[in-house]
Amino acid sequence: MHPFHWIYINREFLAALNGIAISILTIVLLIVNYFSIRANYKVAQLMEADLEYRTLSFPSLSAGVGYYGMPPDSVIQARVEFSTTHAPLLLHSVYVYFQAEGPHLPPPEKRSDCIEFTFGGFRPVAAGEEIVLIDRLKEEHRRKYVSAEVFYTDISKKRRYLSRFNEKGEIHTNLMDKWDYADLRRRTLRRLGLDKPQEPHP
Repeated sequence: MHPFHWIYINREFLAALNGIAISILTIVLLIVNYFSIRANYKVAQLMEADLEYRTLSFPSLSAGVGYYGMPPDSVIQARVEFSTTHAPLLLHSVYVYFQAEGPHLPPPEKRSDCIEFTFGGFRPVAAGEEIVLIDRLKEEHRRKYVSAEVFYTDISKKRRYLSRFNEKGEIHTNLMDKWDYADLRRRTLRRLGLDKPQEPHP
């Protein structure tokens, strides 16, 4: 008897067995792919979390008002010192608010005065770097309480933040998923009645 005669006689059975084996191997391959994709997803999440931490900035700000120069030529200036630690950031704009009373940041429509610092785009601030912003004030605009809002992004410009500072040194930072800086600035200045063009600071 020819050695392949048995295969020829049982060819239908072997074909069915071959189909079952292929199906089982396909299912096993799908299971392996599932766990592989799941593992890759977990690794990607860990990498994203690590990158987010590495690019996370911790800004700090102090602002005050004082007299500069000798009388009678002395002027009142607002001085803002801004810095960040842990990671650099891209500074978009800074709003400094002056109010006569109340330790907390009031609604925009109730704020007494506002100074806006813009940079014609984004101003890089390295970790450990301190920048000083100065603007002149009128006598009648001198206020007891100073607070500020800072708009900035991480170095990738993928995460946008709004940090609010008060005169106690407290900071509250919010991550903004969708943020139109220009529209936000227009609405803020419109509420304050300060929607007039200003020269950007160097």
